[in-house]
Amino acid sequence: MGFEDHKEEERNEVTKKIHELTTKSMYETSRGLDHVKTHEEIIELYENIPEKEKTGEQTRCAVAALILLERIEEARLLLDKWQDIGKDDEQWNIQYGWTYYLEKEYEEAIPYFDKVEELHSTETTILGYLQECNEQTGNEEEAKRLKNRIREINSVKGGERYKRENYYEQSMED
Repeated sequence: MGFEDHKEEERNEVTKKIHELTTKSMYETSRGLDHVKTHEEIIELYENIPEKEKTGEQTRCAVAALILLERIEEARLLLDKWQDIGKDDEQWNIQYGWTYYLEKEYEEAIPYFDKVEELHSTETTILGYLQECNEQTGNEEEAKRLKNRIREINSVKGGERYKRENYYEQSMED
């Protein structure tokens, strides 16, 4: 059972609001807009949910908000509460790795990003962070392996895209 699947949930009003605010915060963050108020609203909503009713999905949104507000220790405390079910979940490991990566604690970030590679080995963004962590800690051989792996994945993805585009063009000609 994964971090986000911990408990089947109906989308109640609080969860809907958290999702709405999370979407809004992603938009604001990507556009360089002020996102602090939106992230604080997410955290406030989350804190008002009774402890026994909190879900992994709600927690993940609150953790993301805390990370974006650079409240790293609070984010780690929330992640720690979900450790038993989160340790084999991609998103939990990404978020935990991020808490260390953002603090430039690269050695501590590596096991979490390694787990993401194990769970989802074609996620090049995370592989890039893992590569940087290895470079920063002097593990040049592993960094080189990751760099080559990223190139390989991007090459395959580029080839797949090319095949799809050519297939589409050929089917239009037929």
